[in-house]
Amino acid sequence: MLKPLYLLLLALLATPVAAVDVGQVFPDIQAERLDGSGLLGTDELRGQVVYVDAWASWCAPCRVAMPVLERWHQRWAPQGFMVLGLNVDADHKAARVARKQAAVSYPNIHGVSDQTLTTLGLETMPTGWLLDREGRVRLVHSGFRKSDIEELEAAITQVLEAP
Repeated sequence: MLKPLYLLLLALLATPVAAVDVGQVFPDIQAERLDGSGLLGTDELRGQVVYVDAWASWCAPCRVAMPVLERWHQRWAPQGFMVLGLNVDADHKAARVARKQAAVSYPNIHGVSDQTLTTLGLETMPTGWLLDREGRVRLVHSGFRKSDIEELEAAITQVLEAP
């Protein structure tokens, strides 16, 4: 009789720890810039509103999102907004090619550990975290469809206008 209870307890203990979610401070991630210009840490971005976008070169929705993210990056930069790409490709050449093809100017980092990706709770590509100026998560968005744009823009505007 205890065996099913024991198995249930083991299954619950094996469940991953909760992902970084709304209201939490986004962890500091130090990683190499995809363009090879050195390290960049998310803590360096405090004071700005940041959309962290986890993406991969093989992810079709990620490739659809990149031009939209670039427009946002350009549009709201004067208000203290930026996009940070968080590439998860094992093949950095493929990531560099995808970034170049998408013609994005926002910074991208790569080489983040699997443990960090697990801590973030990354399960869907792309996944985005909208961070306020203190680095607190205000929105987590999984996947990307063009129909998401209006909702995401409203969220960005709201965070930018917050005191």
